[in-house]
Amino acid sequence: MTKRIVYTTILLLFIASVFTGCAGSADSAKTETVNLKDLHTPDKDELKQMIDGLDNLSITDDITVIMPNTSHMYEYSNTSPKDIDMAKYDSDFRKMFEYLFPDHNLNEDYLLYEGGSSDLEYDDNGNILKNFNHVRDFKDDIVSGKEGRVAYLYDETWNTDTTTWKNQVCLEMGNPLGYGYATINKGVTVKECEHKVYDDQLGQERYPLLESYDPAEWLEYVATYPADSEVSYPLLNGEITIRKAVEFFENYVNTIPYPTDPIANTRVLEVEVYKMTQDAYGYYFLTTMEYEGIYFDHMRNGTTYTQDFSDYASVGGYAFMAATNDVDVISGYYRDQNVEAPKSYETIIPLDNVLKIFSKWMSDEVVFDIERIEVVYTRKPKRDENGHYDIVDPEQFISPAWKITLYNPNNDYDFVCYIDAKDGENFRYYSTPANFHDFEEE
Repeated sequence: MTKRIVYTTILLLFIASVFTGCAGSADSAKTETVNLKDLHTPDKDELKQMIDGLDNLSITDDITVIMPNTSHMYEYSNTSPKDIDMAKYDSDFRKMFEYLFPDHNLNEDYLLYEGGSSDLEYDDNGNILKNFNHVRDFKDDIVSGKEGRVAYLYDETWNTDTTTWKNQVCLEMGNPLGYGYATINKGVTVKECEHKVYDDQLGQERYPLLESYDPAEWLEYVATYPADSEVSYPLLNGEITIRKAVEFFENYVNTIPYPTDPIANTRVLEVEVYKMTQDAYGYYFLTTMEYEGIYFDHMRNGTTYTQDFSDYASVGGYAFMAATNDVDVISGYYRDQNVEAPKSYETIIPLDNVLKIFSKWMSDEVVFDIERIEVVYTRKPKRDENGHYDIVDPEQFISPAWKITLYNPNNDYDFVCYIDAKDGENFRYYSTPANFHDFEEE
């Protein structure tokens, strides 16, 4: 069971005490910039030279550094397209199904849609009283646009009380395709691990819904590795290194032919290993979107927020590979976005100055271990005059930031800190338990 994170006054005071709240003497570090094309990934010796004299920072042996692979970075607004061709969405969804499940016929009995006149209704016990509409019953209204923007859900385990496994699959895609919201599940992990839940109404065990199945919630966690690790584990059909598995997954997901004109890619940040059977393991990829050589900020569920970070949102995708030659589960499909009013930058605050800025913000009473350094795109959703988000037509401001993850050995927490990459301003942070999986099990 996931442990809920509750801030107490004492914890708030402790967290506040790790920051000086004063970066005045670091102002000079904000004036110098370098060209993005001149950036390189520093080795450990270079990093140690950069923090020489910064007594509250240290370099860990397994530090990860991800530098942008681009000569430009952008600030822009991100919105949902106003005009949606529902006939094209319907066609592309069906073609995508054929591409992902070539040996599986789409059964209209399981094709539902969300939005328009279609909605779920539950009773007090959480049982479905009214299901989503079937696409076949409203097909003309959908493709004509009369139902508005809707999204398809195909899940052969949906509301079926599955007690016998029949190689069911699931495909759920947001609208437009490739904007992030997606679930692809081929059912291999559920089948091989015989995962079941007890159903009170049935009075027996059944298989879980594929649409909401997350392997990390069912399997035994083993370890976490960087995406380029040469460590290998045996999967269901053979052994493969983590690096090669990541390459296979990224090639697989980024060559899916829908949407037809993608401008972004799905990328792996790091890889967790889970035990599936006595002799086989699986790779769990933490994923995000890459746009023009820079990854979007990734935040895992269960993270602790602080007030100065609460205005920001993050990407939190994952995927699971149970065999060396296929991908079983994908949650989050990042291939497209609507970029408006982009402003381009060719320069960035250099890393040595970035470290000086963060050092000035942090307390001198703690020596923080630098675990991860990266440049990411951050997302700040727009609010209306009442402070509310527009969930129908959301808009986000996208901007690049230096992101550094610092470990505090005094309380076993990670402090994830940001400053704007173009000028070193706008310091913000959040904190999270350093040992995520140990914390989850408590």
